[in-house]
Amino acid sequence: MYTPVPALRLLKGNQLYNFGAHSCFHRSRTSPPTTSLLGFFGARGRQFFMKKQKLLRTFEEVQDATKSAPSMTVLQWNVLADGLAQFGNFERVPPDVLVWEQRSPQLLEEILESKSDLISLQEVNRYEDFFKPRLEQAGYTGLFWPKACSPAEQYGFPCDGCALFYRTERFDTIGAPCGLPFSTANGPSGKQGMLQVLLRDRLSGQKVIFAGTHLKAKAGEANTAAREVQARQMMERLASAHQAASSSDSNSEKSGSAGLSRRHTPVVVLCGDFNDSPSSSACQVVRDHWLGLSCIWDWTGAQSSNGTVPAPFTTWKFRPDGVSQRTIDFIWFSKDPQLRLLRRWRMPTEREIGDKGLPCECYPSDHLALCAVFEVDALE
Repeated sequence: MYTPVPALRLLKGNQLYNFGAHSCFHRSRTSPPTTSLLGFFGARGRQFFMKKQKLLRTFEEVQDATKSAPSMTVLQWNVLADGLAQFGNFERVPPDVLVWEQRSPQLLEEILESKSDLISLQEVNRYEDFFKPRLEQAGYTGLFWPKACSPAEQYGFPCDGCALFYRTERFDTIGAPCGLPFSTANGPSGKQGMLQVLLRDRLSGQKVIFAGTHLKAKAGEANTAAREVQARQMMERLASAHQAASSSDSNSEKSGSAGLSRRHTPVVVLCGDFNDSPSSSACQVVRDHWLGLSCIWDWTGAQSSNGTVPAPFTTWKFRPDGVSQRTIDFIWFSKDPQLRLLRRWRMPTEREIGDKGLPCECYPSDHLALCAVFEVDALE
């Protein structure tokens, strides 16, 4: 069992600094990674290597590119925390499929295979010893915000949280990242929260507000209402960041700074596990906000032969209390013309996954990763 190391947290202003085992905002530049293979020993002790079979992920086209403009790829994934996998009551899943040593190479392979520029992960609790070093080797900068009172801790594992990664060679950080918990109805901070950072895209010149969140879980009217409240707080914070970033550029242009565009408004990319459907009140809060965000599920993908598109699911699991198959993971983005959704990963079918649901031998999480490619409106 993984023994957690105590961490010291310091809340200062609107920024959460976290020192020790699960440190919060990290930056570094390192060399690209080497390919990792899974090994086994033959009858004579000789080691052979083979690639673990995984679900095939393919893109479905949504819109054609309109011009020669930079593209930006975004990955969203709840990776299933170590500890919550083994103690998650996945009744059809063999125990050996759930151990970290089995899942971790598959997690890394799925992430790197997407070739994403922005990566948002939830239920990350092996940040320091796995995700951070592996993705830094692949050319990413990582940020981490741990959840308070994580369920994983009751099983003796590190607390989980939200992590953001961005391609170091493409983006510059503007200001300090911010990890904040949501407030509860009676005032004190809750367990759930969000992590956000303001970036500048070197290819397009756009400012990008990149955020990840994990809303409250479980069904029921009270939890549905709680997710709606959390969504409202989340949009208020994004709106404040948007206004601050827009005001900064506008003031700079008035002072005569060179190289500024006629457009000052940053684009927004919001990812997360909302634990609720696209038609939920929490999602409606996002759609109705003046920021004008769209969701990748709002767009029709590749049509089937009879002209219909089956509703995708992003999680499918069998537990003692029943089956859960829902669309609860999202990539939200600033609407056209700032960002245009070109294509997204097709969601695997039940047949492709198998009758045990998720996670399974060919997939390491109970959530399916989302990947979307956008055309970015380059500034002149």
